[in-house]
Amino acid sequence: MKRELRGLVATAPKDKNPQRYAVLKRNATIAIAYFLNDDGSLNPHTYKWLVPATIDLSSARFGQIIKVPGREGQPQSALYAYSHVGQQRRYRSGKLDPFAEMLALTGEMATDAQIKAMEHRVTELGDKLAAHRNEYEGHRKLTRAVARKRNRLRNKVGKLSDKVKDLQ
Repeated sequence: MKRELRGLVATAPKDKNPQRYAVLKRNATIAIAYFLNDDGSLNPHTYKWLVPATIDLSSARFGQIIKVPGREGQPQSALYAYSHVGQQRRYRSGKLDPFAEMLALTGEMATDAQIKAMEHRVTELGDKLAAHRNEYEGHRKLTRAVARKRNRLRNKVGKLSDKVKDLQ
């Protein structure tokens, strides 16, 4: 499926959802991009790039080009689009590293405020993932402890039942 939406070309591979796959084309200098979750779903609130707090995206549509302040205060076009994860790396600690193209785009085009907003967002997400991981690890440890206790009790019951059989 191929379509053009005001500066956006969305061509999805056959195994990808075309609504969630966008390629930057012409007259847009910054991609306001969202990354996919692990299960392939999109949650625009979890991972934003180049979105300073002064830009209101509540009424923006997929594929819409909006104006954002550029490096010298000049307005520049931004594409409200989804971005495929690409070569994004996720570490065991929960830290995320964006892929190189987005970092290069950020370095070339983003204002200081946009870079600060991006770093804040990445840090916020990393903290959130680390908290979830700690909670999950704690739950796993508790589950393992309960399983070990049950095994010890089963072993004791087995030994006691063997002794009772021997006495009879």
